[in-house]
Amino acid sequence: MIKCIAIDKDDYFLHAIQELISHIPALKLISVFRDLQTASTKIKDEKLVPDLVFVDMETVSFMEHAPMPAFPSQTRIILTGNLSATSLTRFDSDIVDQITKPFTLKRTKRAIRKTMLILDQELSYEQPHFTQLLTPGKEDFIFLQRENYILTICLDDICFIEGNDEYITIHSMVGKIIVPEKLSRVRSLLKPYKFTAISPTVIISVKFLEEIDGKVAKIQTHTIPIEQEFESALFSFLQID
Repeated sequence: MIKCIAIDKDDYFLHAIQELISHIPALKLISVFRDLQTASTKIKDEKLVPDLVFVDMETVSFMEHAPMPAFPSQTRIILTGNLSATSLTRFDSDIVDQITKPFTLKRTKRAIRKTMLILDQELSYEQPHFTQLLTPGKEDFIFLQRENYILTICLDDICFIEGNDEYITIHSMVGKIIVPEKLSRVRSLLKPYKFTAISPTVIISVKFLEEIDGKVAKIQTHTIPIEQEFESALFSFLQID
């Protein structure tokens, strides 16, 4: 769970960011502030330790003489509103992204995804396997536990997965990831997201399927054999007679 704080002098946009956060189960909004002075005081006095802070740039510019809150070193920042280059020097924490107004859920999810990729080794995780993070949709992603830290993988980034009953290798747009997990478990989780098996050891994403040449599926630079017993299911999945 990512603990969040929002800072915005405008009640309308503060409510908007609260509403967006409520639609993303991975986030927990722990406090909201309408000015920097109150935020600084409360964060210090209540010892708040947010993972992520949404900061409105107009609020920062409007209160240019107010002290910036002393965020913990691990805190990440998403800027909202119109970017003011002269204000960036006021931030000690890492800025992950900027969301212009008006906010959209799709754009906010993209910023959250970037944040989670940065924070993935710092998140606590209570369940032993995979958990779907968002409701089904284009930008869904899942948690993978490896040893004592968490990786975050966007389903849209997965090209194909190969593995057995002990380990899987995920070939994705961000690299190759090896995780101790059963392929059968992964297959059941990916079924609604247009993934299908082409052999007992390989699951592919139809999104990245470039060509089927005889008994071979081509995905980027990879040529992957399609086993005979999986052909009819594959063609049915692709709605090919």
